[in-house]
Amino acid sequence: MQSKTFKTARLTASPAADRDSSDQQLGLRERHKLDKLRRIQAAARSVFLEKGFDVATTREVAEIAGVSHATVFLYAKDKRDLLFLVFNDDLDRVAEEALAAVDHTKALLTQLLQLFSPFYRYFANDPQIGLVGIHQYGTAAFGGTPQMQRVQQRSEATLQAICASIDACKAAGTVAARVGTTPAALVIRSIYLSEMDRWLHTTDRDVDAGLRSLRSALRLVFEGLRHPE
Repeated sequence: MQSKTFKTARLTASPAADRDSSDQQLGLRERHKLDKLRRIQAAARSVFLEKGFDVATTREVAEIAGVSHATVFLYAKDKRDLLFLVFNDDLDRVAEEALAAVDHTKALLTQLLQLFSPFYRYFANDPQIGLVGIHQYGTAAFGGTPQMQRVQQRSEATLQAICASIDACKAAGTVAARVGTTPAALVIRSIYLSEMDRWLHTTDRDVDAGLRSLRSALRLVFEGLRHPE
């Protein structure tokens, strides 16, 4: 009887024990995947900064990360996708900060500087990867990979934020109602990207100086956007 009771107890407890073991294994697998991802991101950042985008190779990234070449392509479709993998997490956080910083009761120029300032502060600490990223930015519009889609989503969110600022100022009467919101937003975004690229090529990359230059460039646009006195 004791033996039968013991066997029954073991059989009854077995499913729960199996679930615990399965959960532990799943957690371990996820930790291993995350560890590989972080190693690949760190290796890719290092290689892109040292070699530049054109010379960098995915094989070298794999070697430094300590993973197989095939493993790299589980996380990124190609070298360009790998580049976006390096900074997408950071820039998603920066974009959230930027969007939350905009006060639609302020003047349009103030709103735009609130929106763009967090990106200047971020790239001031990592200018070289910023340069590489901006030069490859346009290609993301034509990519369908998860990393490129994140770039597209962030770009669209930023464009919509510019549109929202323009519309708020149109409603307040400080921007002419005749102005097309989307065309104006596209011009503003182009100026921002051009100014960011120019600023990243400067030697000191002073954030305040970069924002002053951006302000001056945007003022040229606002002379045409301002509502007649």
